Amino acid sequence: GIARSFQNIRLMPHLTVIENLLLGQHVRTAGLRDLLTPFRLVRGHRWQQEALDALAEAGLADYANEAVNALPYGLRKRVDLVRALMARPKLLMLDEPAAGLNPAETQELLAALTRIAESGIALLVVEHDMHFIRNLCDHVVVLNFGEKIAEGSMAEVQDDPNVREAYLGDSRGVGHAA
Repeated sequence: GIARSFQNIRLMPHLTVIENLLLGQHVRTAGLRDLLTPFRLVRGHRWQQEALDALAEAGLADYANEAVNALPYGLRKRVDLVRALMARPKLLMLDEPAAGLNPAETQELLAALTRIAESGIALLVVEHDMHFIRNLCDHVVVLNFGEKIAEGSMAEVQDDPNVREAYLGDSRGVGHAA
């Protein structure tokens, strides 16, 4: 399957972290019993345990019963990533995952996404932070106004004259004078 994480976090702010993770579990239901079980009311339900395990793996177990709106932005982004992973995707699409994060949070995210990629989940990342992309991605596609202008390794696209023209001003990498 496919899962995604939005640039603007799409969690339910008035619910707890664990409740947010459980909301999407119905899409993975195994049968009628799961549909009829009020999962939020059943302690020890397997979905709840899976969510707790996912939080523990992400280093977020201490926040399971915290309201999402009480968490700082960086933690909300991490919860949103765990929420996406609860779908057990083969492809994880991320829209500006490092946007709004401080340098320490960005490094934590980079480490987490590297582990996710190493586990066999393919990542499709839209991101403006080229340092982040350089450290995460093996293959890069560069768009300019929705049109693909380059594709390859980070080194290849950085040296591409089309990329230099679009993002630096001219093919020599020197900005145009005003």
